[in-house]
Amino acid sequence: MKHDNDDIWSAPSATLDETSREKPLSYRVFMVVVAVLLSILFSGLGQFFNRQWLKGAIFIVLGFLLWFVLLGWIVHLVALVDAGFVAWRRTGAD
Repeated sequence: MKHDNDDIWSAPSATLDETSREKPLSYRVFMVVVAVLLSILFSGLGQFFNRQWLKGAIFIVLGFLLWFVLLGWIVHLVALVDAGFVAWRRTGAD
């Protein structure tokens, strides 16, 4: 379902029943840890976990191309931090 405030960079908006109350802290931490671990494994996987398809694809392509000139670690680090922050925001109340 597409909402007015959705764009290609943000995770899909939560449905009404998902925003009715904040998720437990243990669930939020678990989601952040999974997103970060996936990003550690491969740049962009954390974004796919957070349902950010285009951003994940961009991080995968940029990371792959830039590793050849030894700058891929920058993309990898940005993807890792982004995945953690997005996972934290997705599981909290707006």
